[in-house]
Amino acid sequence: MKKVLATLIASASLFGAHVANAQTWTPTSSSAPVLKWEGLVTVQKGSGPILDCTLYVEVDNPGSGATTTGRAKLDTPAHPACPYIVLVGMPYEVDYDAGLPETLTFRAVYAETPLTPGDCSGDITAVLNDGTDDSLDINALLPEVLPGTGDCTIVGNLTLVDPSAVDIS
Repeated sequence: MKKVLATLIASASLFGAHVANAQTWTPTSSSAPVLKWEGLVTVQKGSGPILDCTLYVEVDNPGSGATTTGRAKLDTPAHPACPYIVLVGMPYEVDYDAGLPETLTFRAVYAETPLTPGDCSGDITAVLNDGTDDSLDINALLPEVLPGTGDCTIVGNLTLVDPSAVDIS
């Protein structure tokens, strides 16, 4: 029986099993129910044009717990085409990983890209600069949905705008 259990545990780790751990988010969910970041990112679909867009991200503060949800939106002022790239399927499940570096992963993001053929879908992982400026560094690749149309990339840094600081432990 011990061999079977050890084999199951080893197999789960090979497939990247995610173990939910309770976290404590500061400030509390009652004083800051939504955490907000925004910043300039570059967005590209396949070999299409590189667009400078403003990305707005909101994460629902669970107070304590392993899972939360979030929303994201691309907008102008940087490039007038940015609002046409629509991120659908919200709210997204957001996972926090306390590893080094700390990360927030937005699960199952679907990007409609009407200006270029095909859409993109996948997870966006952001590095949380917890303890420094609490910004999010994003360097994400969302795989193409329609083969041959090219993946989507989103790269940039988002500043925490509300609240003034956050800590997850």
